[in-house]
Amino acid sequence: WQSQTSGQYQRRVHGGTNVGMCFFGKCQYVSAIICLKRALSLSPFEWIINYNIGIVHLSTQQYASSFHYLSASIHLKPNYAQAYMYLGVVLARLGDRQNSISAYQKALKLKDSHLIRLNFAVTLLRIGHAKAAMEQFTAFERHWSELPAEKKNGLMHVEMLATSFEKEVLKTEDKRTVSSYWTIRNNII
Repeated sequence: WQSQTSGQYQRRVHGGTNVGMCFFGKCQYVSAIICLKRALSLSPFEWIINYNIGIVHLSTQQYASSFHYLSASIHLKPNYAQAYMYLGVVLARLGDRQNSISAYQKALKLKDSHLIRLNFAVTLLRIGHAKAAMEQFTAFERHWSELPAEKKNGLMHVEMLATSFEKEVLKTEDKRTVSSYWTIRNNII
């Protein structure tokens, strides 16, 4: 039996994380979870591994598991805004509306970004807070319009989420929300 050096150990941990996220990118979720949990067993206090496992579980609609790993990630690195954003998504999916809103607010305190605003808008609309959703969507549009074109390239997921928000608005029965949405859209375009 040979002992590993610290560098070899770290390469195995980070290699497992990288391979796991490659599997995730190819929608091979079981393989992603296996690699990531192996890396986590080697280094249980790595916030990024917990975060990545939480994201994979969120993608597979395993919300309780996602909550567990995202919470661990936040405990290990409490200043990472996107972890709070995804925790907000998970909590909304679990039916915990108030804590979902609190998680988004914490994310915005850490970093005010277009992605957090847009996810918050979609979540607020889905849980029935149409007016607050419109406020967040307006803030998203402002952030988005200020981004240089080169930063928008490759962010197709943001466009897809904005389209999802639009579909949710159009499904709502609140005529003022729909009217406000079209006013905002017409002022931006």
